[in-house]
Amino acid sequence: MAEEDIVDGEDVIFYPAATSAHQVAGFGRPSGEGAHLCVYDTESRDLIHQQQVLKGSNVHGIRICEWPIVSTPDDENLTESSVADDPLHQWFHASVFGGKSLRVLRICSPTTSSVLLEDVSPVFTFEDWIWEVVWITKETVSTVYNKQYLALAFGHNAVTLWDWEHGVRVLNVHCEETCILLAVLGGTVFHDVIIWCPSEHSVSKEKKRVIHRLQGHEGVIFSVAYNACLQLICSTSDDRSVRLWSVVIPSKSGSELTSDEWASASINLKSVLYGHTARVWKAIPLGHCLVSAGEDSFLCVWDYKGAVMQKIQAHNGGKIWSVAVDDCETWVASGGSDAGIQLWPISQNALTNSRVPVSVPLPILSSPSNVLIEAEDFPRTIALLDIQHILVMTNEGMLYCHDSATDQWSVLVNDNIYRSYCLLVPDPFGQYVALGSLSGQILVINTDIREGSIAAFQCVRQQIYSDKILAICWLDQKRLLTCGTQGNMLLWHLCNSGGCLQLTLHRDFLLPMCKQRWISTAAFIPQNSRIVCGDRDGNVHLFAYDGRCMTSEQPISVPLQSLFGIHTLNGVAHVVHHNGRIYTAGRDGIVKIFSLKEGGLVEERGIKVSNCLDWISRILFIKDTMYILGFHRKDFIVWSWEQQCSVFTLPCGGGHRSWDFKMSTDGVRLVYIRGNEVLQCYVDSSFHIPYILRPSLHGRRICSLLHLFSVMKDTEELNVCATASEDNTIKIIAFMCNKNCDKWHLVCTLHGHISSVRTLAACTVYTEEEEDSQPSQLLLLSAGGRAQVKLWQLSPTSCQDVCHPQLLASHMLRGTRKLSRKPWKKRAELVDDPETRYMDFMIVAVCEVDDQQPAHLYVAAGACSDGFIRSGPANDESVATSDIQLVPFHTIHLHQSGINSLLIRFITEDKFLLTTGGDDNAFHLVMFEINDSPNNVEVKVVASGSAPSAHAAQITEIQSLPRDMLVTVSIDQRVNLWKWQLNGSEIVLKLLASRVSTVADIGTMDVWQDRKYGGHDFHTVCVAGEGFQLFRCFLPNPQVERLI
Repeated sequence: MAEEDIVDGEDVIFYPAATSAHQVAGFGRPSGEGAHLCVYDTESRDLIHQQQVLKGSNVHGIRICEWPIVSTPDDENLTESSVADDPLHQWFHASVFGGKSLRVLRICSPTTSSVLLEDVSPVFTFEDWIWEVVWITKETVSTVYNKQYLALAFGHNAVTLWDWEHGVRVLNVHCEETCILLAVLGGTVFHDVIIWCPSEHSVSKEKKRVIHRLQGHEGVIFSVAYNACLQLICSTSDDRSVRLWSVVIPSKSGSELTSDEWASASINLKSVLYGHTARVWKAIPLGHCLVSAGEDSFLCVWDYKGAVMQKIQAHNGGKIWSVAVDDCETWVASGGSDAGIQLWPISQNALTNSRVPVSVPLPILSSPSNVLIEAEDFPRTIALLDIQHILVMTNEGMLYCHDSATDQWSVLVNDNIYRSYCLLVPDPFGQYVALGSLSGQILVINTDIREGSIAAFQCVRQQIYSDKILAICWLDQKRLLTCGTQGNMLLWHLCNSGGCLQLTLHRDFLLPMCKQRWISTAAFIPQNSRIVCGDRDGNVHLFAYDGRCMTSEQPISVPLQSLFGIHTLNGVAHVVHHNGRIYTAGRDGIVKIFSLKEGGLVEERGIKVSNCLDWISRILFIKDTMYILGFHRKDFIVWSWEQQCSVFTLPCGGGHRSWDFKMSTDGVRLVYIRGNEVLQCYVDSSFHIPYILRPSLHGRRICSLLHLFSVMKDTEELNVCATASEDNTIKIIAFMCNKNCDKWHLVCTLHGHISSVRTLAACTVYTEEEEDSQPSQLLLLSAGGRAQVKLWQLSPTSCQDVCHPQLLASHMLRGTRKLSRKPWKKRAELVDDPETRYMDFMIVAVCEVDDQQPAHLYVAAGACSDGFIRSGPANDESVATSDIQLVPFHTIHLHQSGINSLLIRFITEDKFLLTTGGDDNAFHLVMFEINDSPNNVEVKVVASGSAPSAHAAQITEIQSLPRDMLVTVSIDQRVNLWKWQLNGSEIVLKLLASRVSTVADIGTMDVWQDRKYGGHDFHTVCVAGEGFQLFRCFLPNPQVERLI
C-alpha cells in the first residue's frame, strides 16, 4: 500500500536512453518528492509508482547508472533472453541521495505504463552532506577495482570511493581547500571555482592540491557543470550570473581526461550571461543551447553567443528547485516550490523554427511605380480571416488579403470612405468581414476562396449612424451588434436572399450613462435569449433578445441588469459563453466567471490568472481547454488555463497596436503591426507545447487545510479538501486512492484575497426541504490578512469538475468607502485594515443547534490578532461581524508560553475534554464538568494529564480520533499518535506511534474517515506546511493501533 503523498518537488531526472527517444518517453519520469521516489507516465501524466527510499531526509538527487545490469534479478517473468532482446526489460542501478543519506536501487520498466523498483542496499548514513554522486566502473578508475563503485563528493571538499555492495569506504581523499562546497567540481562560498584531482593510485592521506582556481564571480557558487563534448565549464552564482569557461587541452588522449591532462589544461573565461533577476541555482550546458534556472522562477535558454533564445516563467512565480534534461536534449523538466513538475520543449526545432516574426510587405509599398503612395500610405488595422488568410486595412482605405500558403495578395476593398479610420471585424467562422467607417456606414463582405485566391463576391452597404461607428461585434455567423457614439446599439441580422446579402434591423438597445459609452465585446446566449455586453468603462450589461424582428411600436431596450466596475476603468476586453457559464476578461489581468440565474448574472468567482499576465485581451476555448491571450509589458502571451503556464510567448511591443491571433489543429498564427510594418509568426502543429506532470499547489506555505466532503467518481472515491496559503489563494484539491499510490489533482483555485489566507471553515447548506435529508451544498468561509472574510458556496458533483465554487459575499472589518455619486462608480470600494488579521474562524448552521430555527440561518465567529473575538450572522448572500464582549468565568494556567492549538471534545452533556498544544513542546488534557445554575456557572476539573516533552519543538495542531486517541504534529516534523485513558483524577497518555514527515514548517492538519479501507478502521491524517503529506491510521481493534 502506498500510504503517503509528499508534495515537495526536490529533484527531477530522466531515464537513460536505451534505444531511442520514444522508448525514453515510455520509461516515464522519476522525481524525488520528500523521502519518496515517484515515477510519472509522460503520456497519461499519471503517477504510476511511488516508494519511500530514504528516512528522515529529502531526496536531493537521483543518479542512474548508464550501464545495464548484466545479471537479472530473480523474476519469473524476466529471463536473460527477454532482457537482451527488449531494452525495456533491462535493469539499471540507481543511487538516490539527500542530506547525509544514500541508497542504491534496482530499477526497470517492463511496460510503458509500469515500473519496478527494488532496494538493493540499506540506507547509508555519512558524517557530511552529500553534494554529488557519480557511478564509477573498473574502466573509469583502474583495473585494481574490479567492481562498480560510487564516487561521493561531500560538502567539505572531500571525495570518497564507496563500495555500496559491502558498505565500506575504499578510498577517501581531501582537498587542501577545506571551504564548504556548494557544488561539485568545486564551487565554494569564497566565490571561486576550484578544480582538483583525487588520484586513484594514491592512498596517501595528504590533502590534494588545487590545480585550477577560476575567479570572477562575486557571490557564492551554487552549481558547476562540465560538458565534455564542448569542453565547457558552466558555473552559476549568488551574483545572478552564469559564467562559461572554455577548457583547452594541449594533447587529449581519450574521451575522459586524465589528471595530468587537467593539470596542463588552459581554462579561460568565455562569456558572462546576465538574464536572471535573482540567484541562479543551476545551469546545464547542452549541445545546442544552455539552460539556466533561477530563484526568480525563470528558465532561460541561451545560445553560446550569449543571447537569450527563450525565457520561460515557470511554477506560477515560485522558486525553481531542480532542473533536468533528457538524453535527446528535447525536453527540460523543472520542479518548483509550488510542488509542480513541468516539462518544457527545448529542441532545436522548438527554439529556432518558432516565435520568429516574419515581415509581410504590402504589394503597394513594394511597388516602385507608387513612390508617392508609399510615402503616404501605411497599414493601420490587421485581422485574421482564418489561420491562413491575413486581412490588412491601410490608411488610404485599401483592404488587402494575404494568402500565407501561396504568398499572394488580393484587393478586397478600395474606398476613400475608410481613410484614416476603419473598424475591421471578421466573423469567427472566417466567411464574412464587417467594416465600419467614420461616417457611420457599415459594409459586410462575403468572401469567396477559389483556387487559392480570395475575392469579395457579395457585399451589403448600409448607413446606420450619422457619425462614426465605435464598435462591431459578431454574435454568431448571422448576427452582429453595432454601437454608436451615444451608446445606442443596433442588432442586425445578416441573410443571403437570392444571391444578395441583406442587413435587417432586429433590435435597438441603449447603454447606461458612463464616461466611455460604447461596447468593446458582446456574446449571445441562445438558451436563455440573452446578450451580454462589456463596455470600455469596465461594466457588464445583460439584455433580453427573443430573436424576433423589432416593430415600430417597440421601445428601445434597456439592460435587464448592469454590473458596474467589473474590470475597473480599463474596460472589458472580452466576453465569451461556454458550457453554461459567462467568462469576462479585462485589462486588469482578471477573468471573472458568471452564471445566469433567473435574476440575472451571478458572479461565481474572479481569477487573477498570473503575475506575468497583467493585460488580458481575449479568451479562447479549444476542445474545452481555455486559453487566455494577453500581454505582459512588450510580450504577447498565450496562457493555458489547464497547464497553468504560458504555451506561446513573443515580444511584439505590447498591446497598444492592431493584432490578431488564431489557433487550430494545424498550428497557431499571430499577426500584428509594428512600426508601419506587418509582421506574422506561425508555429505549426509539430511544435511541442509544455505540459504538466503534476499540477502546482501553492508557491508559499499552507496556513490551513480542511477536508470538505467525499464524492464518488466512476468507481473511485474522491476526498475533496481545501487549502489556504500565504500566496493569497485557496486551492480545492481531490485525493484518489490507488493500488500503488495516492493521487491528487487540482480542482480549482479561488482568488480574491488581498493578503494571506490564514483560516478556513465550512458547514453544510440546508434548505427547508433538505433539513432532514443529505445536504447537497457547502458553505466555505475563508479569512486572513487585512481583516478580510470571504464566503463561498461549493456544489459537489460527480462530474470532472468535482465541485462548482461560487463567491457569495466579501466582508472587510472597516466596511466600505463612501459611495460616489457618479453613476459609473456605483461599486463601493472595500476598506482594508493592514494592522488586523483573522487568525481562526468558525461557521455553524443554527438549525443544527436548534431545529426550530430556519434552515438558512448561520452564525460565524472569528478570532483576530488585535485580541478581539468577533461574531455575526451569515447567509447565502452576506457575512458580517461585530465585536462581542466575553467575560471569563474560569481560568486555568497550563502552558509556560503561547497556546497554538485547542481542541474540545464533548464526553457527556455537562462534561467535556479540553486538549491544548503550545510553544513549550507540551500538550495538556483537562476534563471539565460544568454545573449551570440560574445564578452561577461552576466549572470543576475532574481529571487532567499532560505530556511535557511530547515533541522537540512547538506543537502546531491537535486532532481527535475515535477510541480515545489523538494526533499531534509539530515543527519538528513528527506526527505522533496518542491514546489517553482516564485513571481516577489522572489522564494517562501513551504514545502509540510516531512518524517523521518530510513536510517542513508543519502548521495545520485535518483528519477524516476513509471509507474505502473498511469503514471505521481507517482514518486519513493530512499534515500541511511547505507542502502536504498523507498518513493513514489503521485501527483494527481496540487493542492494536497502527500509524501507516
